[in-house]
Amino acid sequence: MVENQHRVALLFDYMTSEYSNLLLDGIKTACELYNIQLYIMPVGEMHNMQIPFDYQNLSVTGLLTESNIDGILFASGTQMHYLTKAEFSSFVKSYRPIPCLSISVEVPGVPSIIVDSTNAYKNLIKDLVKNQKCKRFGVMSVHSNSSEVKTRNRIIKETLEENGIDYKTVQIWKGRFDYSSAKLELEHYYSVHKSFPFDAVICLNDEMALAVTDFCREHSISVPDEVCVTGFDDIDRDRYAVPSLSTINQQVFKLGFESLLTLKAQIEGHNVPKLQVMDSKAILRKSTARYVSKNLDSRYISV
Repeated sequence: MVENQHRVALLFDYMTSEYSNLLLDGIKTACELYNIQLYIMPVGEMHNMQIPFDYQNLSVTGLLTESNIDGILFASGTQMHYLTKAEFSSFVKSYRPIPCLSISVEVPGVPSIIVDSTNAYKNLIKDLVKNQKCKRFGVMSVHSNSSEVKTRNRIIKETLEENGIDYKTVQIWKGRFDYSSAKLELEHYYSVHKSFPFDAVICLNDEMALAVTDFCREHSISVPDEVCVTGFDDIDRDRYAVPSLSTINQQVFKLGFESLLTLKAQIEGHNVPKLQVMDSKAILRKSTARYVSKNLDSRYISV
């Protein structure tokens, strides 16, 4: 081991999502640049009773002490689905006095880095209503206590109403942040209603949005000519999907990189901001291109 080399632990749910892997890539890049040892700890979803033995993953965090770790990064956004904010805050603070940093969720009293998607969502939804002439909306949401999920839902509701859409007419589905649950929700809806009367479906992540586009293709519903579809996260598959997926880019790689730099500064005794806010941006691709050229570049147009 290099003398005085910092040792940092990263706690997140699983290594199965592109979001987690992109966040990890940003953190690893910073660690390599500054010669920091990184301990990767996938701890599962805390308090998820649907996976009865997931708590065993969390037990490994009991090994983290001041004697063997210099700082801890919490990928908090991956952990807030089954916990209250107070419960998660208590969990994070239990590691004091080890320097800690929360990613994606503001934890009172702990340095945090979050992403503000308000303007990006407003731009994306305004384009759907004003430019793509969408009037009938569905929202693919999730069952979650996450403040981030609640914020996304609130922004969607407020922005639709600001653009003349009565939110009482909006169809809401709630599943999990994965492809299969979204597909099941849509198949159940279709089996009951025998139709899919929507101009646009706004999804809280890209996995669910890709499920919507596949569902539409399987039922001979054209995306975007009949239904526009949007996601959230801008994972790599979005630009290569057919059609390419409009989404929200949270700058996840940069989020991971900046999180590591902030924790490093803490470890070295520097004062750091209690809260840092990064902006996201709307990415418009072919899945929402109803009334623009069919030759729209498959990379993206940002608004």
